[in-house]
Amino acid sequence: MLDALAAGPLHIDEIARKTAMDVAKLSGLLTLMEIRGLLHRAPGMIYTLSDLAG
Repeated sequence: MLDALAAGPLHIDEIARKTAMDVAKLSGLLTLMEIRGLLHRAPGMIYTLSDLAG
């Protein structure tokens, strides 16, 4: 999933498509990654990597 986000910000649906993951499962995983500081969520369910994921 980090590889999918490496190119830049993506909507959750695009991340799901690129990773072939179910959106419900992906949402939980993205939330955990956000809590751990690995990514940021912008309005509109857009995700981007944080500096820590670098």
